[in-house]
Amino acid sequence: MPPDQVTAHAPVRAADVGGWTDTWFAGTGLVCSVAVGPAVTVTVGWVDGPPGRVDLRATTFGDRYPIDRGERPGRHPLLEAAVARWAPAHGATALAVQVDSAVPPGSGLGTSAAVAVALVGALRALAGAPADPGGVARAAHELETVDLGLQSGVQDQVAAAHGGADRGGFGRSGGEFPRRPIVLGSEEHEGLSCLEHERKKQRGDGDRRYPAQEYGARFLPVREGDHEGEKV
Repeated sequence: MPPDQVTAHAPVRAADVGGWTDTWFAGTGLVCSVAVGPAVTVTVGWVDGPPGRVDLRATTFGDRYPIDRGERPGRHPLLEAAVARWAPAHGATALAVQVDSAVPPGSGLGTSAAVAVALVGALRALAGAPADPGGVARAAHELETVDLGLQSGVQDQVAAAHGGADRGGFGRSGGEFPRRPIVLGSEEHEGLSCLEHERKKQRGDGDRRYPAQEYGARFLPVREGDHEGEKV
């Protein structure tokens, strides 16, 4: 039975050695990246309202507005494109979508990819689809490259969906993205956290820490009568 509400968390990406070799115009490439927190959080669920209506809240921007699924992307194209493609049909109620990120847009940490991964995964889980990190990464990448016509590599989406430290190969053929997880010890975790903290501090991003995250995107569904939901 599909849930009534889903909360999704997805880490952002740092240390993208080999970035832009994961694009279609590079042909083939190899990228090493590390998923870091704090994570992006997305909550989707059914609420009272007219069918087909979506109440969209982008709290990082202090923005809230209603949209209809048939509308063309406007104020937040990535969020609206995800809703248009992946929001499940429900004949009786409206849909509420809330997006929160402790990492500011334009920080160079792949925030938009993490948002896309969390939102696509949450909407898929709301429809009752099983957790599939690879499928969610591909779908989030297509939002940017197909639905919105943007140039984008795929390593940000892969990092957000799978988590941890990864070495991944990319090619023109698409499909699966070969991954080779890199095991990090406690000293590496702390070192990466401090390094990213200092880098962001120098760039004027305040006194933030971005600790390495072993987990990828997580989708927590809540069904009627649940209190804490369950991990998928």
